[in-house]
Order: sequence, then C-alpha cells, then structure tokens
Amino acid sequence: MSDGVPAELERFVAALRRTGRRRIDLDGLWGTLRVVDPEAAFATDRRERLRALLVGAEGLGMLRAAQQLDRSANPPLPVSVLLAALVDPLPPSAKPKPVWPAELAWAADLRLQDEEETFLKQVRAFLRDRLPDEPAVPLRERSLQITGDEKQLEGYVRGRLFAPGRLTLELLRCRRVHPPFVWKKVGATSVLLVVENHHTYDTFARLLEPSDGIGFLAYGAGHQFTASVTFVGELEPKVERVLYFGDIDVQGLRIPIQASAKAVSEGLPAVVPASGLYRALLAYGRGGRVASSASRVKTVPRDVVTWLPADLRDPVLSLLESGERMAQEGLGYTRLQAVQFRRMVLRE
Repeated sequence: MSDGVPAELERFVAALRRTGRRRIDLDGLWGTLRVVDPEAAFATDRRERLRALLVGAEGLGMLRAAQQLDRSANPPLPVSVLLAALVDPLPPSAKPKPVWPAELAWAADLRLQDEEETFLKQVRAFLRDRLPDEPAVPLRERSLQITGDEKQLEGYVRGRLFAPGRLTLELLRCRRVHPPFVWKKVGATSVLLVVENHHTYDTFARLLEPSDGIGFLAYGAGHQFTASVTFVGELEPKVERVLYFGDIDVQGLRIPIQASAKAVSEGLPAVVPASGLYRALLAYGRGGRVASSASRVKTVPRDVVTWLPADLRDPVLSLLESGERMAQEGLGYTRLQAVQFRRMVLRE
C-alpha cells in the first residue's frame, strides 16, 4: 500500500482483501473489524470508528462505498463496499513462480495477490523448519512466529487460502482460543444461563441451586459476549441450550442476536431468551429513560424485538419507542430469593 497510510487503515484494508471477495457487506465489515481491532469493534463509538476507516479508505481509492445506507443507528453506514481491483506490478507471465512444497502445491493453481504470496512463503519457511513434534499453540502465537504480526493469521483463516484442501490449522500446528467468560457450575443440566451485567451475575450466583434447572451460569460482560460466545463449546458437560437475560434496551437486545448468529456459525446452540425472566422484568422492573445519547435511537428497528417470544415483542417495542428501557437489575435479589418465584420464571 502507499506510504503515509495510517497503520490501522492499512491493516483493515489488508484484512478485507484477504477475504478473497471484492464486494463485502456490512456484516463482513464488522467481522473484519472484530479480527483486526476487537477493542474498536466493541467500543461504544464503534460505528464512528468503522465509518472513519471506510471514509479514509475510500478517500485513498482503496474501496467504493455503496450509496444505500444502514440507518439502524447513528452514524449511518454503507450496506456494502466494493474493493478496488488489485493490479499486479508485473504481468502474470513475467512474474517468477515460487516453488511450493507438497503441502502447498495447490498454490500454483491460484493467481496470488502479493500479500498472499508473501504469507505463503512465510508458511513455507515454517513448514521447512517445523519440528517433528511441533506442539499445537494458540493461533496468535503461531501468527506472530510465522508473520511477525499476531493478528494476521486470523484474517486469513476465513479466506480462500484456508478453503478445503488448502491450509489448515492442524498443518500450522495451532488452534483457536476462544475468549473466555466468567462462569460457575450450578447443577447437572446442559442448560447455560448468561446474564449481561455483573451485579445480576452476583445475585444469581448467590441464589441458584441445582434444583433450579440451570447447569451453568455465565457473566456475558455486555458486548464482549458476542466474541466470547464461542467459549460455550469449552464447557463440560456439553451445553445443549443457551439462555440469555439482559437489559431491555436496543443495545441489550442486539447483544444476544449477534452472539446467537456467531454461535450458530460455529456449530453451537443458538442463544435464546430466558423468557420467564424477561416477562418478570417487564412485570416487576422499573422503567427509566434512555440517558445516553449514544444509546438513544430515533427509530427502534423492529428486528431487535423479533428475538423475543411473540407475546413480548409488542410490549417491548412500545417501551423502547417511548424512549424508555429496563435494566435487568430491576429483577433483583429480593424478589429472586423467593424459591418458588425463581423456579417459576426460570422454567417458563
């Protein structure tokens, strides 16, 4: 890329190119940002940060943003971008072809971008020097060893170089490490209850008993759960149902929706609402105005309530459209300590 390009912008565009696609939708843009800069992807001003990257890249001619905008929150973002075509500095016939070992022989059939070729040469060197008993290490450790950048390998894993019959994590002797969440074993069931905030986690951790029907309790840590949801697969015995209970506001409902999509894409159970807890929160909780301008939306996207059971959608939508919200702490220790009430709302 050109000299003078900010490092974060260069890394972001490079990761977009590694997907092997020219047109990338908004979900793909968020996914790329989560890989190259998780802190930015989960920050309260994440839309502003993503927009700044897209504006910067478009200004440098690296991509062209679609005219159609996603206006579900501010600032609006393009629904997709089209990456600028990559031009080889030499015609394919004039470029010397690398010699690949058997494990990388498939690369000879691809028209490699310069950065892909550089990466595969780094992989070739690793395979050449790999010990017979090379241990499988966390992915970022191997990425730093191979490329000098601990995040670069993550950008390639979902791209064409890792298509069937090509690179594998096993070949590179590395493994994905799922961001952990705080959890507690409660009972013998295969049900996991995730709560959004740590004060509510404390309440449930003190009150839940094995006979309440919950096998595991986890603290989702707000938006962090959209990244750590894959840690569900690490729990033993295997989790077969994931319940979620969070704040009733737009952001609080988006968290489980996004986490569920991530979980399903990884072959894990979908994240479903702890319906009884949400019903109890609506019945006994205390509504309040949305205080933060960053959390306030002019129009409530209806899709944020479709995750809830049908009987809760209209009441929740009405609450949100009135500019109010309900914090999950409204269903607190005093009410949940009543055993019969707690078990009733957990099993609805």
